Amino acid sequence: MYCVMSIPPAVARLAEQSRDRQTQYQKRGNFQNIFLGDLKMGKKRERKGFTLIELMVVILIVGILAAVAIPLMRGRIDAAKWSEGKAIMGTVATALRAYGAEKGEAGTWPPTRTELGFATGDLAGTYFADADFTWANAAYVAANNPSLTYTVSASSSTTTLVPATTTLTHLGVWANP
Repeated sequence: MYCVMSIPPAVARLAEQSRDRQTQYQKRGNFQNIFLGDLKMGKKRERKGFTLIELMVVILIVGILAAVAIPLMRGRIDAAKWSEGKAIMGTVATALRAYGAEKGEAGTWPPTRTELGFATGDLAGTYFADADFTWANAAYVAANNPSLTYTVSASSSTTTLVPATTTLTHLGVWANP
């Protein structure tokens, strides 16, 4: 048993247009004419990629983000490097307090590295060398309150840091002149 179906009018029109195009393509003969004929009939080509302008906009946005992010990261890197210097400065301050408690006014002021118990290389780190740390103005006067005063300074000779110098006072105050 066979069933007869009627073709909707829209489908019939599409089939007729398709037959007309096939006839036109056969008359034209080559691919270039067929392709140009499609463009003239209002068909759009499928895009398979990005245009040069789209790529340039993306590159511009990435460049702007990098220009903003690099200085921010640079500041974080310097802060991380200074954390090493500050840790060593704290060690020197502890050694000065211990030396002052042990020797008092009888000690040599300011004391040397060996008098504080530091051997060569004890104050060296990845970003700081032994010679980068100074405490030239350390003094112990029993009549004064506080009796021990000092300022430990550090500046890296192995790398360029911002700020260039940091100090720690006997009051525990950090300063970046």
